[in-house]
This record gives sequence, structure tokens and C-alpha cells, in this order.
Amino acid sequence: MSGHQQQTKKTLNDMSEADAIISQMAEQARDAQAVMGRAEAESRNQALLQAAQLIRQNSQQIETANQKDREHGRQTGLTNAFIDRLTLTADRIEAMATGLEDIAGLDDPLGVELARWTRPNGLDIARISTALGVIGVIYESRPNVTVDAAGLCIKSGNAVILRGGSDSYHTSQMLSWFDAARFIPCWPAASSYTVCPFA
Repeated sequence: MSGHQQQTKKTLNDMSEADAIISQMAEQARDAQAVMGRAEAESRNQALLQAAQLIRQNSQQIETANQKDREHGRQTGLTNAFIDRLTLTADRIEAMATGLEDIAGLDDPLGVELARWTRPNGLDIARISTALGVIGVIYESRPNVTVDAAGLCIKSGNAVILRGGSDSYHTSQMLSWFDAARFIPCWPAASSYTVCPFA
């Protein structure tokens, strides 16, 4: 964790550098989703539960990263209301962990028969729910969204690329350490969810 906590914001020199980073992230997410989409519901649920426990066990490190973002926000003149949205207290961190547990308790959204009908020629057709693939989420500086969005995507068998506000950079990067999907058996090196590594 110590090396991660010392991480500083990356800046990009030009759009080509950003394009290269995003392309690599997208390719890794696509590869990860190929595994995620085949994972059993029990594996996905257990992964979410383990990630929730990791968040609880590392709440102090999360608060430390969040403090960096709050201090930077005050230095740059963010309003008190904005700082409040950015702030992660012990209760809010616990709420993130509980949120993952709640998601794990939901019915499996994959493989559900949504509709079935028979064509005049006798052909039987069924509409079955499947994962979408790779999802991109852009959001403001509410660091809890990092965990909520990742949890919902893992539950539904999707990979996700997250782009939070630059004001919550350190917190979002810290939370990316608790990628629940890495607890799924036979999980590849690529991450199912990735937080953009630049502000």
C-alpha cells in the first residue's frame, strides 16, 4: 500500500499519449470481460464480499488518500459543499462496503429469460439477458461512485473503465486497489475495472 499512497497525479503531454493509455486500458478490459462474462454468479458474489472486507480492513489508508484530495481541494478554492461531497468518513467508507454486500445479495441478472415466442414456421425464439461488454463511466468527484459502479458492473458480468473528477484522484486510485474481480477463480492479470491513471 505504501507505494500506492505516494502516487502523484499524472499529466499528459498530448492527446496521443491519452489515446494510447485509453486504448491499452480498453483492450485489457475487453480481455477481462471475456472471463467475467463466463464467471458463475457465486464467484462474482464472493468476489464482491471479499472486496467489501478489504475496504473495511484498509479504511485508514482510504481516509489518508481522501485527506490528500480534500487538502488539495481547499488549496484550489473548492466550496465547502464540494468538499463535503468529496469527503469519505468512516461511516461513508462502511457504506461503500455495505453497498458491495447489498449488490452481492441481488438476483443474478445474467442468463434470465426475458421473453420467448414462436414464429409461424415453428421456430422457438428466446431473449436471454447477457453482459454488455466494456462500460465507460464518467462522473464527478464522488469517490463512492468508484466502488458502486465497479460493483454493479462486476455483478452484471461487465468490465468498466472509470473516469472520476480530478479532485478525487488519490481516493479513486486507492479504491481501485480493491478490484473485486481479482478474487474470481482463474482471473487474468487484466483488471475488470480500471480507474483512469491521470487527472
